[in-house]
Amino acid sequence: PGERSARALGDIAHHFAAAAPIGGTDRAVEYSLLAAAAAMTALAFDEAAVALQTALELGIPGGTDRADALLDLGAVTYRAGRSVDSQEAFLAAADIARGLGDGRRLCRAAVGYEDACWRMGIDYGGALELLEEAGGALEAGDSELRVRVLAALGRALSFAGRPAESAAVRDEAIAMAARIGDRQGLALVLSRSYWLRGPTPLAEILDLLAEGRDLARKLGDIEIVAEAFQ
Repeated sequence: PGERSARALGDIAHHFAAAAPIGGTDRAVEYSLLAAAAAMTALAFDEAAVALQTALELGIPGGTDRADALLDLGAVTYRAGRSVDSQEAFLAAADIARGLGDGRRLCRAAVGYEDACWRMGIDYGGALELLEEAGGALEAGDSELRVRVLAALGRALSFAGRPAESAAVRDEAIAMAARIGDRQGLALVLSRSYWLRGPTPLAEILDLLAEGRDLARKLGDIEIVAEAFQ
């Protein structure tokens, strides 16, 4: 049913997009976004990317709606294995968020950008700088989003050759996740302990990885489970 819904919405969106020069873009954008959401639910990431790109090209205004579409585009292109396209989408979302003074969307863009960068082995400076900027723009205090920023920042610091700082950020993220009861965030940080190990003895890191793996299994988060084994 989900696949049929995604396909049907995709067909409708295609027809509205084709008719946009005559009938206007509002309905075409609306159905393209609906088709993208249905495709994401069906894990059809390439189809979702096409629908999101169509909506953006047709003309989503340059505010929060456009930033959200770009954040979604970054996420689906990353999942589709298109890391360069993902990086571009997250950077575009970051530019809009920066202009809006929107710290939360800037953080989401920074976290997504770092995730799209690290496996590529590209220059990590941009990811590190963006994460530091985003963390400073986020409202003060503990939050689930800050935990995820710290998880990404720790990995970026490690790849930038700053292992002691990476381990300190790891410990800060673990403590914050525990304080606010963010079990998924805790599992995420623990699963990245190898990259955020710094001077921590390997035996302790292996214990942290096992804890993250077991917690992720309890939460049913197979992506974090996989990360714990990397």
